[in-house]
Amino acid sequence: MLSRIFRILIPFWKKLHEGYGWFICRIPGTLLIPYTSPWGARHDQYSDFGGATSPRSGLTWAFMKNASLKLLYGEAFRPPNFQEMFTTNQPAIEGNKDLDPETIRTYEVGLSYQFNKHVTSSVNYFYNDIEDLIVLRTAESANEPARFENFGDAHVQGVEMETRVDITKDNYVFMNYTFQNPEDNHGNDLPSVAQHKGNFGMNVHYWKYINTNLSTFVSGTRSRKDDNPRDDLPAYALLNLSIIAKEFFKTMEVQGTVFNLLDKDYSDPGPMAIPDDLPRPGRTFFVGLSYQF
Repeated sequence: MLSRIFRILIPFWKKLHEGYGWFICRIPGTLLIPYTSPWGARHDQYSDFGGATSPRSGLTWAFMKNASLKLLYGEAFRPPNFQEMFTTNQPAIEGNKDLDPETIRTYEVGLSYQFNKHVTSSVNYFYNDIEDLIVLRTAESANEPARFENFGDAHVQGVEMETRVDITKDNYVFMNYTFQNPEDNHGNDLPSVAQHKGNFGMNVHYWKYINTNLSTFVSGTRSRKDDNPRDDLPAYALLNLSIIAKEFFKTMEVQGTVFNLLDKDYSDPGPMAIPDDLPRPGRTFFVGLSYQF
């Protein structure tokens, strides 16, 4: 089924003009070989960077009644954001309008098993190949600001485990954990990236028109660059709340989301010139409107 979705996000501010289109095709298996093979592509068009097409494909094989094996491949494209390109008037950080977009190729193999009608678990191995990784590079002189630059290539591999417990229809609890090992193309560990992270939460659909999702994101410690003698950044947890009103007018949905509900103070690793690192947003509100036809 072809669909088109319009969405409005508030607050919305962006200098880049963008658009995208995508298609997905699913090829079913036979009665003797129960598999599905989804494949598709997405095309992004930016006035600043031109166009990029990101294909993806996969194979899911139900080799047992309650178990399946999946193989996935995908490509993605991330243009530099407003902060990375246009940060000015700050003594410690400088944007770079000449940045190239990041590109990533992802390979994944996963195993899923349904223990009973309520409990489903999965474990996945993934390998990500990243080109033109955007990083904040510290200047050689303490009098010069750090600058966003394309670092080069990087590789991230890891394992993800997830369990979901369905209580009733659309009412469930979930948890997942990811261990990842990020390295540059020389085999050195990438700083500023947590090796351990996870999510847990619950989804409650207590009324036909209202769906509520409460989740907690947990990040492990993050290391610094070798030339930065300060301690690693500590682990942190963020509570997020999302409420969706749906089915009250055909296929229209209104979504309200609060990120960092408890207004947790946390930061990303910054250069030596910024003693308190780079503070991340506190409690943030988003409102979205979507209509599908």
